[in-house]
Amino acid sequence: MIRSFRFQSPLLRHSLRYSTSSTPGVAPLFAKIKTDLKAAMRAKDKVRLDVLRGIISEVNNAAKTPKPIETDLSLLDLLRRRAANLEASGKEYAAADRQDLLAKAEEERKVVEEYAAQVETVSEDAIRAAVESAIAELKAASEKLAIGSVMKKVPCSRRSWRSFDGSQRADACEDAGEMVKALEQK
Repeated sequence: MIRSFRFQSPLLRHSLRYSTSSTPGVAPLFAKIKTDLKAAMRAKDKVRLDVLRGIISEVNNAAKTPKPIETDLSLLDLLRRRAANLEASGKEYAAADRQDLLAKAEEERKVVEEYAAQVETVSEDAIRAAVESAIAELKAASEKLAIGSVMKKVPCSRRSWRSFDGSQRADACEDAGEMVKALEQK
């Protein structure tokens, strides 16, 4: 005897909850890293396999924090930190005269930088062009040229600026300041 499932009482009908929530997006580079992990397993590429497992582990650990890695730019930050750590440990290995560990750290750093290079970032020329157009707008509106007002007019989003590391960001701001000073002297 087969019975269809029906709510017999109104109490049951109201006690059920329907929930829809979107799953967080996965960074496209992270999806590529997962597929490359399988390829590295098949090729028995130990160095690449270790690096990819480490990256996946760090992303999974970051998913449990308040700021999970959901975009390529946040993954780029992680890759840059990992490359810097590998470079620092390479220097320590060189100081300790451990050539075997130095070679391994160098190979791992190359793999990390290979993946970091795949993230699309804003070029310094594009930032410079945006700063120049902001200066032109301010001059046309005959507003005071100050570095703060120029940088507010730059149409680049915060996400674009995050694709730069700290030194590149400082260089872009310094270049903007130099452009403003050069125009003020004219």
